[in-house]
Amino acid sequence: MKRRCSVLLALVITLSLCACGRGGETAVTSSDSGGAASNVLPSPARAQAEEDGPEVIPSSGVDIDLTALSSTMVYSQVYDMLYFSPESYRGKTVKMRGSFEAYQWVDKDGQPVKDKVSTACVVADATACCAEGIEFVCGDGSVYPQDYPEIGTEITVTGTFQIDEEEGFTWYYLADAEMDRG
Repeated sequence: MKRRCSVLLALVITLSLCACGRGGETAVTSSDSGGAASNVLPSPARAQAEEDGPEVIPSSGVDIDLTALSSTMVYSQVYDMLYFSPESYRGKTVKMRGSFEAYQWVDKDGQPVKDKVSTACVVADATACCAEGIEFVCGDGSVYPQDYPEIGTEITVTGTFQIDEEEGFTWYYLADAEMDRG
């Protein structure tokens, strides 16, 4: 009898879980007012909306403002910009806050290239275990190191996301960037 009840209970739980996991053809999101679902999007349309790239929210000439996002979201967005859909960001004005870093270029033999330094704004995820950065080129002719802050200083950078090819490598950066300390 006890075994029979256990099997029956397991069957009921399994069926109830299967009913909850039933896949549908629509995605339902709740409204901000906390009421019933207000936005039903068929899956193909939702997928197309995601393929169209980032949502553009004009705000003082900035298309993508990463300063308003949490550290995990900023990290995820930068990762998307560099590895998944860089073409959808090309030509967009991006504003981001992070740590200032500078990197010395090296030649194919691993030797430093004199006067060739890249500057970047680096962001970490919430746990600080992972970091991604976007190189930036100031539009005012700034020269490293005299016109830049110390390594590790928090900066805010605004520039136009560009993609170039150089010596067989794809290069992603913020062009004509403006950098503010703090």
